[in-house]
Amino acid sequence: MKTTNIDLYAYFGLPREKNAKGYLHGMFFDQENPRVLQIGKRLRPMVLIIPGGGYHWVSYREGEPVALRFMQKGYNAFWLEYSTDEDGVCHPTQLKEAMMALLYIHKKAALFFSDPEQIAVIGFSAGGHLAGLLASRTEDEKVLVPQYLKTEPHIKACCFSYPVVTSQGKSQGSQYTFMFLTGGNKNLEKEVSLENRVTKDFPPSFIWTTAEDTTIEPQQSEYLSKCLTSKGVKNKCIVYPHGAHGTASGDINSFNAEKLKTIPAENATWVDEAAEFFKSCGLAIQD
Repeated sequence: MKTTNIDLYAYFGLPREKNAKGYLHGMFFDQENPRVLQIGKRLRPMVLIIPGGGYHWVSYREGEPVALRFMQKGYNAFWLEYSTDEDGVCHPTQLKEAMMALLYIHKKAALFFSDPEQIAVIGFSAGGHLAGLLASRTEDEKVLVPQYLKTEPHIKACCFSYPVVTSQGKSQGSQYTFMFLTGGNKNLEKEVSLENRVTKDFPPSFIWTTAEDTTIEPQQSEYLSKCLTSKGVKNKCIVYPHGAHGTASGDINSFNAEKLKTIPAENATWVDEAAEFFKSCGLAIQD
């Protein structure tokens, strides 16, 4: 296994706002390792993981621990450390950084022994909202990263984990998320609400949450599923009966042993469910 850590602004030569982050971290299988070569020179699918944090901070337990679980499923895995309200930035900086991350792994797929056309995006909470913005990027937004005019990376499938979907959400977590993203601009909040961006071209999507989530109400996940279904987009939505917001990978890499006792074991199966959904969308190792 090898790791990579990339300053996306430096790589793409784009100006960085003061204090902006825009770093991509990742792990990928090393085909130069003789033990790996015993199973052939494979092309692996990739996942781009976008942690949550309400656009106020980045939840690192929804980054590397999730990447480790998807590596167990045969994926090369990357996670985005994006800018937040704490850094003094708001929309569209986060979308620009997500676009750079997606384009980077697409362009560098050969370096990661991966297929550039086999990319899934996984977002958590506010990171789920950002994943939705990335999946529905508009022609006007593509100019944020001029290289998109030459290369258009494709998202084959998405996974939305207890996502923030709409500015009409009643939960405090949802309201704060949109405030931190837009600076309180109500017109912009409406523009970036995912229900106003879903089209028939939205990627197939797996969505999951918990019925007891009081941070981001589970109805938002169900609403996203309904919006996708109305446009004819393949999707699957699971609402686990128990558990609070922020399951992350649902294992010891995300929580200490005491906290892990409060996570229903069933909730950690979301990774298996998502991987099966991705497989049904054609994401697979190529031997």
